[in-house]
Amino acid sequence: MTRIFGEEDAEPSLLANHSIAVIGYGNQGRSWALNLRDSGLEVSVHVREDATRARAEEDGFAPGTIPTAADADILCLLVPDDVIPLLDLSPREDSLTIVASGYTPAFDRLEVAGDLGMIAPRMLGPEVRRCYEEGRGFISALGLARDVTGTA
Repeated sequence: MTRIFGEEDAEPSLLANHSIAVIGYGNQGRSWALNLRDSGLEVSVHVREDATRARAEEDGFAPGTIPTAADADILCLLVPDDVIPLLDLSPREDSLTIVASGYTPAFDRLEVAGDLGMIAPRMLGPEVRRCYEEGRGFISALGLARDVTGTA
């Protein structure tokens, strides 16, 4: 069933006391991290030792390693689908893991404790950032694969 959500349906205050880890700082990760931080939320960035780490540092983040992202309440896995199963990551049972594509959960390529959802913007990351900066919404697909905690 299709349901269209608008800004009036959002309750950003529900995220206020939760730590959010963005894993990956490429196409989607950079935009998500900047948008979340600019919305006043506690967000950390977790990346490999590569060029994305330097970019995150330039943007004012102190990047952590991939395994340390598991300490967050909400984990946003914003790396390519084929990389997700290879991540050295063990989210807590009371955490929410979010992917930006439904392929890994749909094909049983992602096993995590806790809640599992999807937020999939229907555009590239730089456009996600531009729309945020302009105060415009954009189409995204949402899904909830597992609600273990009852709060996903």
